[in-house]
Parts: sequence; structure tokens; C-alpha cells
Amino acid sequence: MKARLRRLMPGSLVLLCGLLGYWLVRDATPATRSPSPRKDLVATPRKPLPEAPKPTKSHVRDRFPDGTTIEVFGSCRKEELILRFPTEASYNSFLHALRRSSVRLIDRLDILRAIRIGFNAEEMQVLAALFEDEQITTYKTLTRLPEAPRAGGGASLGAVAFGAQVLPWLGVTGDNSRWGKGVKLAVLDTGILPHPALPPITRSIEIFPFPKDPMTTHLHGTAVASLIAGKDPMVRGVAPAVDLISVRVLDDRGISDSFAIAAGILAAMDAGAEILNLSLGEQSDSPLAGEAIRMAIDRGIVVVASSGNEGLQEAKYPAAYAGVIGVS
Repeated sequence: MKARLRRLMPGSLVLLCGLLGYWLVRDATPATRSPSPRKDLVATPRKPLPEAPKPTKSHVRDRFPDGTTIEVFGSCRKEELILRFPTEASYNSFLHALRRSSVRLIDRLDILRAIRIGFNAEEMQVLAALFEDEQITTYKTLTRLPEAPRAGGGASLGAVAFGAQVLPWLGVTGDNSRWGKGVKLAVLDTGILPHPALPPITRSIEIFPFPKDPMTTHLHGTAVASLIAGKDPMVRGVAPAVDLISVRVLDDRGISDSFAIAAGILAAMDAGAEILNLSLGEQSDSPLAGEAIRMAIDRGIVVVASSGNEGLQEAKYPAAYAGVIGVS
């Protein structure tokens, strides 16, 4: 029996080892799965990031005779500039570009192709882009009231002050109460306040608004009006019967700029003024104010302006313009 078992054992062991090897190989081999259908991946195109909008520039660059494409004038108010263009085409082209920017359009004088713009510190770069490729000429001076004559020099040297006696100083001795009747005269100044010694103000135009408290108004304009049209027997003006038009173009510091002066002249013309009085001036020429002055003179309007109280040989502008009557 034992001998028989010895004969069967080797074969049984071989069989067991074979079966064990089969099981080990089967468990070690990964199960074969049916392949799932492949999905083709389609790349989604990436949308480009939006670019920062670039300020639109004017595409029309006509020129003044000196080659300038834009004249830039100083403003009497902070963070403002005044621009003037040589042609209507270049003016409208710049306005189109300006509307697409963050720079503010404050006011415009279409007939003179001039605008007043406002900007803050952050918008300086936008403004620089609008001015790119432009040929710019700047005019920095501001219009001011004439300085009071200084004792010992200037206009006071050898001059005779008339004080409250303007008519005797001018040699007027008769009755002038009807002088100026039917004539419309505009005083472009700090504005005229109503006063019993003045005729009624037929129209008051405010390029710069009056202060809320009338008592704080600069009285230069009212004083000038009294010399022209005062009707008090003690202080009678030259033309008491004139129709007074008040045009406030100076603020209460006595300062203005070319845009305000030009706007005041145009407004006075629209109001039917026949005489313009500008007791103000600046040292250098302003082509913007100068063009408005020429328009008034071409229409037959008499323009009278202060030549200054400093006693200088050269008159200030606008008194220095051809056709303007300069007084001091």
C-alpha cells in the first residue's frame, strides 16, 4: 500500500503544482475588458482678452497760417483748458474724438471753433493721447482788471484825476441828460449791480455767475457803469440815457480768460449792443479774443478798451487791436 502511494505521490505533486501555477498566473493577469468607444476631444478656441479701449484721435489736422493745428489757451479755473481750431472740419473731428473720451466738454463757441474742456489728474494721459501728433501753440496769459495807478509813476505821473467830476474834466458844461438815448452799450466787466444812480439794466448776461451774496460782488463793473451812465445830479455820467447791458466776464478776483471774453463779446452782439466797453486787458495777443473783436468791428460795433494804467508805451490787448479805441 505504502509502495503504491509512493508511486502516485510524485504524479499528484506534479498535478498539484501545475494547478497551483495555473491559478497563480490567472490571478496575476489583469482581466481583459472590452474597449469602450473613444471620444474625440475637440479643443475649444480661447476667446481673446478684450483690449483696453484706445482714445480716438482726430483724423483732420488742418493748420493755422503758422502751422499750428490746435491753439491752447490758459483758463482762469483749475483743471481746464481752452482749445481753438483752424477750420470747422478739424473742430468737428476733434469734438467727435472728445465724445469718445473721458475728458469733459464744458462749453463751446461753434462760430469761433473754440471749446472749454475739463479734466482731472487721472485723465491727463487721455488728454495727452488726444493731443498726439498735433502741432500745438500755447497762450498762457489771463485777462485782468487794470492795475490802479501808482503814486509817483506810471499813468499817475502828470495825470489829472477827475474823481467825481468826469463831465467838467471832459469839458461838458451843458445838459447831457439825454445823451445816449436809444443806444445799446454793453459793459464787459465784473457785472453791473442795480443802483438808484444808474439807469435800469436792460439785460444782464452772466458768462461767470454772480456770487450768491451780492454784497461780495466785485464792484468794478458797477463803477465803470456809473462813469458811463450815472444819472445822479452829483455824479452824472457821460451818457445817462443809454441802454445798459451788463456782461459779467470777470470773476470776483478780477480775472478772466480768452474764452470768457470771446463768449461775452458774442453774447453782447446777440443782445444788439452797438458799443462794447472792456475795461480790462492782458499783456499779449489772444487770437481767440482777437477774432471775436474783429467780428464785432466788422459788424460796425464800436469797441472801447483799457490800454492800461501803467503808463507803458504799448497798449494792452484788446486795446492794441486795430480798430479798437484804447483809453487809460
